[in-house]
Amino acid sequence: MKYKVLIFGILVIAISTVVGCGQETLDQDVASSQSQENSSPIRLGWVGPLTGDVSSFGHDARVAAQMAVDEVNATGGIHGRQLELVAEDGKCAAKDATIAAQKLISIDGASVIIGGLCSGETSAIAPEAERQQVILFSYCSGASTITQAGEYVFRTYPSDAYQGVYAAEYVYTKLGKRRVATLAVLGDYGSSLKQAFEKRFQELGGEIVLSQDYKQHQVDFRLELTKIKASTAELVYAPGYAGATVPLLRQKTEMSVSLPFFAADTWEDKDIFSQSFANGVMYTYPTFTIQDQEWIKRMEERGAKATTCAPYAYTNVKMIADIMRRVGNIPTLIKDELYNVKDYQAIHATITIDKNGDPAVSDYTVKVIRNNEPVVVF
Repeated sequence: MKYKVLIFGILVIAISTVVGCGQETLDQDVASSQSQENSSPIRLGWVGPLTGDVSSFGHDARVAAQMAVDEVNATGGIHGRQLELVAEDGKCAAKDATIAAQKLISIDGASVIIGGLCSGETSAIAPEAERQQVILFSYCSGASTITQAGEYVFRTYPSDAYQGVYAAEYVYTKLGKRRVATLAVLGDYGSSLKQAFEKRFQELGGEIVLSQDYKQHQVDFRLELTKIKASTAELVYAPGYAGATVPLLRQKTEMSVSLPFFAADTWEDKDIFSQSFANGVMYTYPTFTIQDQEWIKRMEERGAKATTCAPYAYTNVKMIADIMRRVGNIPTLIKDELYNVKDYQAIHATITIDKNGDPAVSDYTVKVIRNNEPVVVF
C-alpha cells in the first residue's frame, strides 16, 4: 500500500511540475505578446485626394499630417509608442474613399482615420466608421449632411451650411444682387452649398432665376452657359472643384458671358487662379491665420504649401495625439474626449467641438482673384 501511495505522489508531483511549467510558459508568451503590442506603432489612417480633383490640396494636407506625426514621435510618441500615418488616395470619390477606409480598418488596424478631404469621401466612409466604431475625423469636409453622419464622425472644418448662408448674405447685402443663377457640382459638397445659398438668398428677398447642376468631371458647359446668358441673372453662384471650374471659366470667356461669378473655398486653387480668365471671380473662404511662420517654412521644406486643408489636417493629428496621451488608443474614449474639446489652441484658430462633432464657431472672408492671385476684399 505504501509503495502505491509513493508512486501516486511521484506522479502528482510530476504532473504538477509539467502543468506549472506549461502555465509559466503560457504566461511568458502572453507577456511577450503584450510587450510587443505596447511597443508597436499606433497606426493613424489618412484619406484624401492624392490624384484627380483637388489633389494639390490633398498633397499638402498629407504632408501636414505627416509633419504632425513626426513631431509627436520626436517628443516620445504616445507613452513610448510611435505614431504611423497610413495614407490612402480617396480620389475625391465615394467609391475610392470607401475602399481606402475598409483597407485602413480591416488590414492596417487603424482606430482613427484623419479624413476625408472632400465631403463625398467623408460621407461615404462614415457608415463603415460607425459600424466599426472607428473615429472619422475630417480636416476639410464642409457638407452640412456630415453634421448628422454619426457619433464617431467629427470635423474641425466648418460646415457649408454656414458658408452658403454667408455667401448669400454677402451677394444680397454687399453686392446688391437680387437675381441669381446657381450652377453647382453634383455631390455632397456642391449640393450642400447650393441649397444653403438658395434658401438664405430667397429668405432675404432675392430670386433664384435658374438652378442647374453638373457632373464632377464635366468639361463642356456650353449648354449651361447658354441658359445663363439668356436668363435675367445678375450673378452666378457656382461652387465646384478645379477640374471642372477651369473649363467652365474658359468657356464663360469664350462665350462672352459677362456676369460676375461667385463660388466657395475650393476656388482657392492655383489651377484656377493662375488662369488669366479667372481674374475677377469671387469666393468665400474660411477665416484663419497661421501666426507661426516657421510652420509655413517647415511645410515648404517638405515640398508643400499651407493651402486650405493643410492646417486642419495638422491640427487633427495633434489633437488626436493629445487625447491618446490621456485615454490611450481606445476609440470609445477618444470619441468622448473629442466631444469635450473646448478652446483648443491650434496653429490657425481656437477650436471648440459641439454636440454634433462640428466646430462650434465658423467665420469667412471673401476673396477676389486679381492679377492671378487671391486677394481678401471683405
